[in-house]
Formats: sequence, structure tokens, C-alpha cells
Amino acid sequence: MIQLDPQPSGDHASLQLDLSSSEAIELIASGGDQDLLYLQNIVVLQSGLPIYSWRARTSLPCVIHDCEQLETFGEGIGQPFRLNTAKASITLVLPDALIQPGNQIFIEYHYGPSSALPSQPVRYVQRGAHSQEIDALFDRAQATSKSKQRSSRTSSENPADVAYRSWREYNGQLPKNEQQLISEYLTNLATKPKISIIMPIYHPNLKYLQLAIKSVIAQLYTDFELVLSIDGPQSSEHDMALSTIAESDQRIKIVRLSEHGNISVATTNAANHATGDFLAFMDQDDELTPDALAWFVAYLNQNPHGKLFYSDEDKVFDDGGLREVFFKPDFAPEMLLSMNYFNHLTIIERQLFITIGGLRTGYEGSQDWEMILRATASLDYSEVIHIPWVLYHWRVHQESVASGYEAKPYVYEAQERLLSEHLERSGYKVSHLERPREGRVFLVPHLMPTQQHLVSIIVPTKNNFADLSNLVHSIESANCENYELIVVENQSSEPNMLAYLEELKKRYRVIAYDVDFNFATMMNFAALQATGDLLLFLNDDTQVITPDWLDQLSALAEREEIGAVGAKLIYSNAQVQHAGVVMGLGGVANHANIGVPFASAGKGSRNLTYGNYSAVTGAVMMVKRSDFIQLRGFDPRLAISFNDVDFCLRLLEAGKRNLLIPSVLLYHHESRSRGRSRARGQLLREDLESSWLYHLHAPLVEADPFYSPNFSQLMSQAFLPATTRHAQRPWLPEGSQYLLPTPHESLIESLIELGAGDTFSTNIQLPQAIKATERISIFVDNPHNVAGTLSIEIGGSKPCEVTIPARRRSYAASVDVNSSPTELIPISITNPNQVPIFLACLALPLLGVDSPDYQPTTLRAQIETPVNPGSSCRPILLRERSV
Repeated sequence: MIQLDPQPSGDHASLQLDLSSSEAIELIASGGDQDLLYLQNIVVLQSGLPIYSWRARTSLPCVIHDCEQLETFGEGIGQPFRLNTAKASITLVLPDALIQPGNQIFIEYHYGPSSALPSQPVRYVQRGAHSQEIDALFDRAQATSKSKQRSSRTSSENPADVAYRSWREYNGQLPKNEQQLISEYLTNLATKPKISIIMPIYHPNLKYLQLAIKSVIAQLYTDFELVLSIDGPQSSEHDMALSTIAESDQRIKIVRLSEHGNISVATTNAANHATGDFLAFMDQDDELTPDALAWFVAYLNQNPHGKLFYSDEDKVFDDGGLREVFFKPDFAPEMLLSMNYFNHLTIIERQLFITIGGLRTGYEGSQDWEMILRATASLDYSEVIHIPWVLYHWRVHQESVASGYEAKPYVYEAQERLLSEHLERSGYKVSHLERPREGRVFLVPHLMPTQQHLVSIIVPTKNNFADLSNLVHSIESANCENYELIVVENQSSEPNMLAYLEELKKRYRVIAYDVDFNFATMMNFAALQATGDLLLFLNDDTQVITPDWLDQLSALAEREEIGAVGAKLIYSNAQVQHAGVVMGLGGVANHANIGVPFASAGKGSRNLTYGNYSAVTGAVMMVKRSDFIQLRGFDPRLAISFNDVDFCLRLLEAGKRNLLIPSVLLYHHESRSRGRSRARGQLLREDLESSWLYHLHAPLVEADPFYSPNFSQLMSQAFLPATTRHAQRPWLPEGSQYLLPTPHESLIESLIELGAGDTFSTNIQLPQAIKATERISIFVDNPHNVAGTLSIEIGGSKPCEVTIPARRRSYAASVDVNSSPTELIPISITNPNQVPIFLACLALPLLGVDSPDYQPTTLRAQIETPVNPGSSCRPILLRERSV
């Protein structure tokens, strides 16, 4: 317990303590008329460098008395203190890993009389005396971190690679029994095309070439030809090796160019000699997975109209390791304006390839991107098919593009030329092309509208003079014309706010919305009074950074195929607050790339590239007025939350595309006008609105087309592979999923709600390699922390009662069962309690295996779709929040 020294009113003070004890640190405010009003910084230092920090929002003070305004900036550690209003104290709550001898904690706090605490202008409070010192510490830490990264780049492992390795252990292997399933599945397909694998050859590394060809010969789908196009004269060693290769399999065909051309010429030569229905492009040093063509043929049968297919990919290194996985979104046309995310494996209908003129010379190094842009421009959206599985291993070596485009610097010029030409063909008006990161393959077009538009900027507000005045000043300071500003005032009462609104009326429109706050109806009300052909919904706690923001937003919003257009929103600490909305992430929906530095590429470079998303935030959303009126605006049933997401999803369902422009930046001081929704009633309302969104758009919540089904739905692991999530294998029963035999809390991503009196029924079948299981273990989520029971019936046996402990995440019990792999195990679980229980995971402890292809960590059991679909039981997503 530490008594804080009293300070003069309005002053900051600091405290530095050793962290050698696990005892809680409790800070007691002094008595009298001076109260502890603000916490400004909490920093844990190790060897003089910060290893963890909590910093008040925007590095400015946060009001202690208003707990709802506190923000967390940390790696999943959470808010590092508790308030004890009865004792006027703050207890620091730090993770054990930080409580180490030699570590120190630095606390900066602020005193003042509670009676003088202003309602809004905390943002004007002067920064503490030590803020510059802390900034310097973080600059030093960042420099040290970069230095360490450079020195250990070859030995350190990227978290994404760690997650992918774990994902592959459970999902990436292809045991023999599954190979048999694939063969049987392929036999029964209606469409079995011939596939020509096109491989240009130029002075190859023979070791890599042999591995590449071996991976082709090993395909489980066998109706293919491999066309090797030799680009000019080769060495005698190469000629001999190629002749041997051609003789090894009758499906290998060799064609030659008399003189060296380039990769485009060689590829076109191979395509001209191909006889397949589809062409698959492959480099001479890369590898296919054994089931690559099987996946393609399966997806072709599911999508017989498909003409252009692309798959996920990873990179193979000289040590044999598979890393840097690229799990891709479904067809995202605007993302193609920034990068060739199709890349490998791309398979195109041969007739389409001929129709569009094949590959063009002059774009070497990016010839495939140029061809894909022309192909997709000629296709319907439904004719471009994404296969969400890694089918291609891209070889990394010194001279390959996979190791970096420094290996082929001419690629940059080709990219800029092909993209400029495509944008001109597509009717875009281009200001310039930006390469946000030197040495990276992606570009960001800065576009201008093709015609003049009146943009109606609609800003809702209440008693938020400081933020609103800053926003208006930033709009007026930006390089934008031809807009009308409509301020929608909702029952403001503060004198400075009312005075400012009167001032605004002299040059803008201020309309009163004099009923209880409902964001949806408030925006609909204003939209009906707008006169612009483009509507821009803009929160009053935003601030414009990019001067040509309106031009860039309008250039895409004006296009017929585009629905909602959003911008990248950042906190004033330069971290991302919003860069698109991902459905099913951390609940029913959440922001992409939260906490990522705004100038970093992010995973898959999606933080710096044009991005198609299912939704964008209503904090900054531009849409055509005609589309808004046609869809009847925002849904009033979603009064506060998710009305913007629902509207975007309705645009998506109407055939429009929503996207985010990464080069349009605004600050967002989130929810300052209304405050954070953390009161009990507000949380209940948020839960109801999230449930209603799920009810309206369940398929999109469960399967966001622009977020890989192989990615985690946990906020802390966004855009990382998740062991328990993967795309549906076509040869397995529809709706089947795999459960891990050894569950772990971090792997639990979905729950099944079991209401009072409800019964959940399903069938479980063991993998063929498992001899038997002796019990089924049940893991539950018990949100009410009330001890209870579950009634479990297995295989028609007499129901047995198991106890549920009174804690949030529980291991309920193990139920004895004996079964062979050939049997379906019927299981019914009934909740006799008066409160809901959530089934989190069923686990199967194993007795043994009879196949060397399986390892204990990769054994999986198949669980069918519930056999009683009419049950009130429904799957729900684990919400991530702190109350």
C-alpha cells in the first residue's frame, strides 16, 4: 500500500517502484479536496527499456472517475488496474511475467479537485512533465527492437509461421485413408477435365526442377499433361536431364524455343501446344501439393461456371520448412488494383486464355498480374473461384521472386505500367500510383472522380464541442470542394456547444434531432434531407488527415459496382483503430488490424492495400444516395451497434462491393460523444443487437468471403491460422468438422448454446486409425458461475449425470464409452438447469492407433451436423470483451 503524495491542483506527479514482489501495489489518494483524477502512463521497465505499457488514450489523461473512458494498449494483457471507489484507491493488476527482480514500474498521475473536473475538455489538459521522457524511451525501445530483428532475422520465428506450423500438424497432412477417400470421390465426379500444367524452363536448378516435376507426377488426380517449354538453348547437362525427365512419364511433353525469349514467350509457347481444357501455371522450382488438382476438379464440379481459379499458397525453404502462408480472400477485384494476390496456383480455362490474347510481352516479372487483370475484367464475378487451401509451395532461393523483388528490379516498372493501363481501360481517373513501402510488390492508386459530385457530409453530435470543432476545422483545411456539411444535433445542452452550433448555422446546415438517440434513425433522418448524390456519414470524433480524402472516396463510391467506401482510421498514437470489418471476428463482427501501426503492411500486406471487406465502419462511410434510399437506409432495430455492418451486408447481398482505401487517413477518438458501452444495460443492448445481426446475416457472420476460413476468429489471433478452423474438404461429408483430442482454451473458438431444458444431439465417428476410445470428455462455458449438472446419454445407454463446477470455463466430466471406428456414436446432452450452459468442446482420449501415418497430436474425430436441426440449440460465437 503506497500513499501518494498530495500535489498542487492540476499538477502531474510520478512514482517509480521496483517490481520484485508479487504483492499488489495499491495507490491511496490523499484526503482533503485533492483527488486522484487521472492516470496518464503506466510503464514497466526492464534494463531501462519498456516491456509493457498502458498509456491513456491519445497519450492524454483519462478520467479516473469515468471508468468507461479508459483504454488498453497492450499485448492482450488488459487494463492493468482496478478502481476501489470506497477506498479512493487504485490497485495495479499486472501479469506475473512482469513481476521480476530488477523490473521497475513507472506511474504518472494527476491531482485536482473533483468539483472542478470538466465534463469534456480532458483533451486540453497539459501533458505530464515526464511524457517526453517516456516518448524517448519508446523511441529507444523501437530502435533496439529493429536492431535485434535485423541481427536475429534468420533465427527468430514469425508468430504467423508458428501458428501455420500448428495448423499444418492438424490440417495439412494427407494420411493414406484420406487419399483413398479422394480417389473414390474423384471417380464419381461428373466433370473430369484434362489439365495442362504449363512450366517454362530456363537454366533450372536441376535439384529443384526434379522436386517440382515429382510433385506433379504425384497428383491424386491423374488426367493431366505437363508441358515443359524450354526457353532457348540449354547446357548439355540440362538437355540430358530434361530428356530423362520426358521419358519418365508419357504425360510429360517438351516443346522448345530456338532462341531465348522470356518467361512470357516461353509460357505462351507451352500454352499453344497444350491440349487440356484448363491451363495451370507453375514455375520450374516450385512444388504442388499431392491433392492440388483434386481440389481444383472438386471446385470445378461445385462451380461448373468457373473459368478462373486460384488457391492459397505458402513458401518452401531450403531446409524443407513451409512458412509465410498466404491464406487469401475470395475474389476481391479492388484488391487486385494493389497487388496480384492470385499468384499461385492460378488455373484458367484454355479457351478464355486464348480469347484474351494470352500473356503479353513487356511485363516480365508481372506478366501473370497483367493477364489476370484482363481476364477478370472479361468475367462475371461468379466465374472467378477461390480455392481456400494451400495447393502450392513457392520456392525461396537467392534468385527467386519469392525471396524478394530485389532479385528482379525490372518488376517494379512493369507493375506500374500494367496497373496504369488497366485503370485507364477500366474508366478510372488516376492522380498517381503510390508504392507505400519500398521493396514491396504492392501499389496504391490515388484516384479522382470522373465527374463532379455534391457530397453530403452528415455528422451526428451531442455536447461534443471540442471534437466537433476540430473535425470541422480539419474539413475546411483539407483540399476539398463541392460538399455540404449537415450537422445533426441531438439534444445538446452545454452552453459552449450551443454557441458553436449557432456559429455553424451561418455557413452550414444544422438540423435538430430532438428525440432519444438512435443512430440508425438519426442518420436516415438526415439522409432524406441531404441534396448530394453521395452521402458521407462521419462521426464527430474523427479528424481528417489526408488532404484529398473526398476525391479518393468519391472516385470509388461513384462506380456502379461499389457499395460502401471506407477509410483507415487511426488513434493519435498512430495505431490502427479501423481498417475494414471482418465478420465473425471476436464475436459477430470486429475491426481488422486493430493496434497495428498505421504505416506497417500488416498480415498479407492488407493494411496498406486496397481491401474488399464485407463491411466498413459507419464512422467514415461514403455511399451513393440512390443506394442508401433503395435499401431503406440503416435498420432502426439496430439503434447503436452494428447498423453500419448490417447496411454493408445488405449492399453485399444486393451485388455491390464494399472496400477500404488505405491511403485515406483520419484520426478517430472513438465514442467520445456517447462514451463507451460498458454499463450493464448497454452491454445487454449490445448483446441483443449482435444477436439480431447474427439472425439477419448468419451465413456471412459464419463465413466472411474476404476472411479465410483457415484464420482464427479470436481478436488476439486475427489473420493468423487457427488449428480448429479450416475450409471444408470436398470429399468429406458436408458440415463435418474436426475436434481436437486434447483441447486447449486458446483453441476454443465457437460454442453451442444449451438453454434451460434444451438437448443437443449429434453423432460422432472415430477416424479409421483409432482402435477405440474409452470416454468422452466435455468442456463447457458456464457464464453464470452456478454449479449444476448435465445429463448425458451415449449410444442409447442410460443417461448419466455429470457435475458442472461453478466457474466460467469448466471441464465437466468424462463419460465411459466403448466404440470401434466403424460405428457412429449417438450422443445427447441435456441441460436440466435453470440457466444456459455452453458446450465448448468434446474431447476423445485415445487408447491407441493402428496406422503409422497418424501421430497422437494429429488424431481427429469427426462430428456430424446435429441430427435434430429443429432444436432450439444454436451455434454462437465466443464474444471477446471485458466487463
